[in-house]
Amino acid sequence: MKNTIEFTSKSNNDYITIAMKKSRFPWWILLLLIPLILLIPIKRDLHCQLMENGSLPIAQAQMQCAYFDVGIFAAHTPRLDTKVSDNEGKFSIIDISEPLWYYLFVDAAPLLLTGGNGCATLAGKAIQYKEFHRGQYKVIDIPNSVIAETEFTVINKKTLKPIPDAKVELILTHNGQSTTQEYTSDENGKVVIKDVSSCYSVKITASKKNYTPDSRELGPGQLASISDDDKILRLRPLEGKDGDLRINLQWNCKADLDLMVYDPCGQCISFSQRKMTCNGNVGELDVDANFKGDLKDDPQENIFWKKASPGKYYVLVVGWDHKGRTVDYEFPIEFNVSVILFDDCTDISGSYPKEKLQHDHMTGGIDMFKVYEFEIPED
Repeated sequence: MKNTIEFTSKSNNDYITIAMKKSRFPWWILLLLIPLILLIPIKRDLHCQLMENGSLPIAQAQMQCAYFDVGIFAAHTPRLDTKVSDNEGKFSIIDISEPLWYYLFVDAAPLLLTGGNGCATLAGKAIQYKEFHRGQYKVIDIPNSVIAETEFTVINKKTLKPIPDAKVELILTHNGQSTTQEYTSDENGKVVIKDVSSCYSVKITASKKNYTPDSRELGPGQLASISDDDKILRLRPLEGKDGDLRINLQWNCKADLDLMVYDPCGQCISFSQRKMTCNGNVGELDVDANFKGDLKDDPQENIFWKKASPGKYYVLVVGWDHKGRTVDYEFPIEFNVSVILFDDCTDISGSYPKEKLQHDHMTGGIDMFKVYEFEIPED
């Protein structure tokens, strides 16, 4: 933009007149620039999230993605890509080309999705580009599998009374991928399991401090048809005394398994040394089962510390064969170890094979029988 200045001077007594003329901006140039701007090619990303019945992510789904790159003059170039959804059901198609004018005024190109994960499937789901919002995931709902809604009850195995505030955990597995849902039993010991696809295998476990856990393992679709008896999760109270630290072993036959714990001083508390002192703190085996006398079908062993010393602890489970008595049982022998430190409870499930049975004395090192280790930090 240029300015023109005009002036005249006649004499010392005359005024000097200065005039400025402002030239006009050529607005017609904008009319030429706008079409050019609209021809600028842009790149966009399409983000998708596959959900089953609007609530469960469809993980590890292999999708065939058919879409178009659009040229400046609306020439459509077909593209084909393969994507696999992550554990949240998400995947993205990156850098789809479009001119700005097409993006603003047309944007009618479809994304065609075909595929699934062997259970939930998409048969040619078409979505317009304009349905995608920048940076956000477009939820694609697949409503073609059954949702099971089932009520479970958690009870005390001995008293048959309901147990409130029990933790109920679901592990849902499909195609090797697992997700977890957690519930808490109400005052009547009940939990309602919702939004579980028939595609998933399910493991449901109920647990609470100072009780043995109880679990069910169900194949795909079985949750909807589970029997009323299997909907009752029975927690058995732990036997023995409690303290800052308590370690309890449970199993379900008359075989003789032994709980042994190495304390931070390197001492082993077991049936042969039931009470050991480490740094002034006493650990004691107060429940021992199935060595002799009245053999139980639901035995427990218990070691406790009123006050626990800081340091590392090793938990061992050792099985014994007393004159061939144990070999009559079904192997492997399933067991559970509950480690309760203050208010935190950790359950470790395991199985004891027949070939590890011991006879007159224990052979093999700690690592052969160790099922868990943990450390209590210094205050």
